[in-house]
Amino acid sequence: MASQAFLLKHNENFFARTRGEPTRRKKRAQRDTTPQYDAPSQVEIRLRTDVYPRDLTKGWCFGSDSSSCDILLDVDKSRGVSGLHFEIDHNWRSFAVLIRNRSRNPLTMMIPCQEVDQIKQGETRALLNEPCMISLSVGLLRLILEIPVREDPSAYNRNLRVYYEKAITAIPSLV
Repeated sequence: MASQAFLLKHNENFFARTRGEPTRRKKRAQRDTTPQYDAPSQVEIRLRTDVYPRDLTKGWCFGSDSSSCDILLDVDKSRGVSGLHFEIDHNWRSFAVLIRNRSRNPLTMMIPCQEVDQIKQGETRALLNEPCMISLSVGLLRLILEIPVREDPSAYNRNLRVYYEKAITAIPSLV
């Protein structure tokens, strides 16, 4: 389960918070006639520009291989999460946020009021910069990416600019 993987020590720099109780089966006296489970907990992680990805040329890497990923979605490939499944990065000319599929398995992206998008291996899509919820299917897992409402967009832009300056200082070929 991705929410359990998000709680791994490997992901602690990105961990934000949890909501709800862990998933557990209800006792017979507490449930309806079919087996019933409590709602699963929700775990939030955040990509932060003050926590740099391992490889600035790739951005933040997601998958099941702890040696190549910044954020683990699972501890193995049993639920269809590749070692390096996808990356989230920026286009440094336009500052658009990009998602890139690195897996042979398609990455399914669903944005409200748009058609379902199957992102094939090596393909990249720009994500919306306005607030929205984006659903990703990664193997058997479903993730929600949220582009939040920014109370102070100028603070976000300042932080992104500082991250950009540090990135191009470290790797001038990024631009």
